[in-house]
Amino acid sequence: MPAGLEGFPVISERLVAAVPADHPLTCRKRVTLADIAAHPVICLPEGTGIRAVFDRGCAARGVRSDIALQASAPGSVADLDAPALLALVWRDTDTPMLRELVRNCRTAFA
Repeated sequence: MPAGLEGFPVISERLVAAVPADHPLTCRKRVTLADIAAHPVICLPEGTGIRAVFDRGCAARGVRSDIALQASAPGSVADLDAPALLALVWRDTDTPMLRELVRNCRTAFA
């Protein structure tokens, strides 16, 4: 976390690949990014958190993916070790309103 910021994860989930029932990868329990990259991929647009996780995973493994379509709603991407993370992040200031907001969010997202 950059200096001056605090936060906590709201959601942290692994990414999965979804394919049609007749797709060649359906018979496999787990696939790699290289397996996925062998096929056109539908993914969220650049600038979204899920796309950033996908792109970083590909770059780390030297995999080049063919993004055939950028969808505007969460789609399907390959399993990665890094989770898709949604976090609440705030500037490190101590105000009663912020303390109350964070307290309520921690309760709601526990």
